[in-house]
Amino acid sequence: MQRALGIGLCIAVASCSSKEDAKRTHDDESASSATATATATVSAAEAASAAPAGSAQASTKTVRPGDPDYELARSAALRDALEFGMIGMLNTGGVEPWKRDGAPGTGFGSGTGRAKPPTLRMGATSVSGRLPPEVIQRIVRQNFGRYRLCYEAGLKKDPKLAGKITVSFTIGRDGKVSGVGSNSDMSDASVVSCVAKAFETLTFPEPEAGVVKVSYPIVFTPADDASAATGTSTAVVGPTIGSKPLDQATSADVEKALRDAGYTDITSQLLTNTVAVTVFTVKKGDKTFTVTFVPASAGANALPETELERLKSVASVRQTGNFFLAVESEDKAAAKALLDELVKGA
Repeated sequence: MQRALGIGLCIAVASCSSKEDAKRTHDDESASSATATATATVSAAEAASAAPAGSAQASTKTVRPGDPDYELARSAALRDALEFGMIGMLNTGGVEPWKRDGAPGTGFGSGTGRAKPPTLRMGATSVSGRLPPEVIQRIVRQNFGRYRLCYEAGLKKDPKLAGKITVSFTIGRDGKVSGVGSNSDMSDASVVSCVAKAFETLTFPEPEAGVVKVSYPIVFTPADDASAATGTSTAVVGPTIGSKPLDQATSADVEKALRDAGYTDITSQLLTNTVAVTVFTVKKGDKTFTVTFVPASAGANALPETELERLKSVASVRQTGNFFLAVESEDKAAAKALLDELVKGA
């Protein structure tokens, strides 16, 4: 009897153990399969888009200075595969970014926890032509992972790097992109160039008629500043826009401050014949405002002298060192109030 009970117990234990092992094996295989599928899909999609017309096989891109390193690119690409779906990885071009030449890097974060990724936010998009803006926005957003790789490469050199990059391009009758150009207040030109280049390989549906011209701004913001990373806080002394001292403020900070203050219909463009002077047009109620912003990093001569004198005579102006901000409106009191809403502190 005891022997029979013992045999039964052994069989039961063995059965449970086998079921647990089978479950663990199944889970492990499922996880491995999911990872392999994501990686394989990203790899196949990138290789397919990299192949030129009439070519049966994609060619390997030459690694250039500033390309994202192995580990950073791999983790970002897989992260975006989950965030945006596989469709967003179809137009990436070249070989898998984590298989490019170069030694593995350390990436972002530390052993104590995973740092949040930097944020990318779409600005006011301008579309001229017979293609729905929402279609263009969807395809561009599906490729945000590529632009983030460019930005993260810049953040490795400057953890506080931020700004807005506006990419202009033309969608041809065949849906292909041409005439890519860019302007930005971001201080790292290599990031601006990298983002603009990523637009060149995008493919859109064929327009209903003619070509489509697009201006697409993207605002780049680091998720964690230096004080947050160390768990300490540093009080900002003096006037600010948002949380930034004036000498560090970018057009992205100005746009965010405008939105936070309740201003709408925000559009922006570079002042003609300048490379860093941003002109915003905004509304609040029935009033329209023009906001001219010159970041301190642009230097003392960024704003043409004639425009500087004109603004000083007709607008509410704040000038501190190389920083310059002017607000124009038919309602002078409302312009002054907007300036005070943007610039906080003494």
